[in-house]
Amino acid sequence: MRLVGAEVAQQAYTDMYWITDIALPTLENEEMLFGYDSAERVVQATSDLGVAEMVVKMGGDGCLAYYRDSSEYVSAKPTTPVDTTAAGDSFNAGFLAARLNGYDVRDACIAGHELASKVIQHRGAIIPATPAIN
Repeated sequence: MRLVGAEVAQQAYTDMYWITDIALPTLENEEMLFGYDSAERVVQATSDLGVAEMVVKMGGDGCLAYYRDSSEYVSAKPTTPVDTTAAGDSFNAGFLAARLNGYDVRDACIAGHELASKVIQHRGAIIPATPAIN
């Protein structure tokens, strides 16, 4: 059977989760791809595939951290974004750097939020068009 479209992406994600120890999915992406309606549902489905630690990112609404069979919401400080390009990647970098330096999951989430918060306060890849110079 040949998979097409969303089925290919769903299979790729499922295969990836089977071999993943730490997952950092974004709720919006999981909603679009799998139809999950909550961060708790993402945690349930992903942990059923063997992921032991995960953080479901929810943008300005913070994240749901899951570790050792328990979960906790970690809020993000309110920030006025200028450009949200790379917000998720920045969170991932802050989170993983903190975990590698011995932070617990909750404090690593706070570190991820702090880095993402700084990044989104500046222009990134999306720059408004400027008039052509003659």
